[in-house]
Amino acid sequence: MVPDRSPPNEATGRGRRRVVLLKSVTAMLASLAGLLLASPVNPPRATGPVTDVEWNALLMRHRDGGVIDLGERSVAFVPQRFQPRAQVTIRGGVFGPIQLDQWRNVVFDGSRFAAPPGTPVSQSLIVANDAQRLVIRNCRFTGYRGEDGTLRIRGPLIRGGQDVTIERSTFEDMLGNLAFIRAHGVRFRDNELRRIREGIQIVGGSDIVIERNRFADYQPAPGDHADAIQLFMNGLKPDEPATQDLTIRDNLFLAGSKTQVIFIGGGKERLGSGLGYARFTIEGNVIVGAVWHGISAPFVSDMTVRGNRLFRVADLDQYDSRIMAGGENVVVQDNEANAFILTDGVSEARNRKVGPSKAAKVDSVIAEWVAKYRPR
Repeated sequence: MVPDRSPPNEATGRGRRRVVLLKSVTAMLASLAGLLLASPVNPPRATGPVTDVEWNALLMRHRDGGVIDLGERSVAFVPQRFQPRAQVTIRGGVFGPIQLDQWRNVVFDGSRFAAPPGTPVSQSLIVANDAQRLVIRNCRFTGYRGEDGTLRIRGPLIRGGQDVTIERSTFEDMLGNLAFIRAHGVRFRDNELRRIREGIQIVGGSDIVIERNRFADYQPAPGDHADAIQLFMNGLKPDEPATQDLTIRDNLFLAGSKTQVIFIGGGKERLGSGLGYARFTIEGNVIVGAVWHGISAPFVSDMTVRGNRLFRVADLDQYDSRIMAGGENVVVQDNEANAFILTDGVSEARNRKVGPSKAAKVDSVIAEWVAKYRPR
């Protein structure tokens, strides 16, 4: 028999190769599907409380930076020093009172802070000692009322430290709000403060900016002389400077005839020494219904008070809203208030003394502030 020497059927060869390739692809897809089913790409977030052991492990795992995403989990916080080499964001989480000793490079974003039953009446929800590059953003701080109806629990206490920012956060139903003691490089901005008994207290420190915050619905106890922002010198050593380089700008204070607003206490004995209050700017604030002191800063060196609008609502507010200023190299200009008490030597220009204002006018001014600084 003569052997068949005709060329092989190329179409048949291609078909066989196609079948082999199809089987290989099918096998790979089946293997991949099994792998995906066995090990999800996005495993479900852990739920339930964060134990102290887990919390310690999370901090250790993020020494080089990153995000700790807690969701709505409550945290059994263990006081310790945490100083990651790069920024760590702690997102979410529910915390009781916590203490941050020498924390560095940390952002709390969207966390909630509240006091469990049995928390001491005057406990601060955060005590930060010598913190650096600490940011508290989009957080909520909530106190509570005792059986007698009095407000309890305080907001953050920042003692010492450098570069602390608190922004876009809410503080409500609290005995006291915040304290900055010998802190430097503070930014407190775009926050909401409501239903509180006392406001911000500042002792010492420098480079502090308080801006675009809304203070409303103050609820002092009988006999209180509450203040929205108060500076004093209690506890400072004789050679330790008072607060210097302070800006209070573009805030809305709805005092409701219940609280004083900006009160700079003491300072006479230090005026001109280099250790007193110095280099203050108070500008662009809207103050409605202050008790006695709308802006009171009698002993400051190098201060500018300008563009503030202070209102007493007719047939509603009991007291005039006034500006009192004095010291060395003080400028008071372009303000509107019910009264001005200025010491000798103050440079003043274009200030307007006005009587009580109609509610509609004040409402319009408040609406302007809201549209500018709280747009939807």
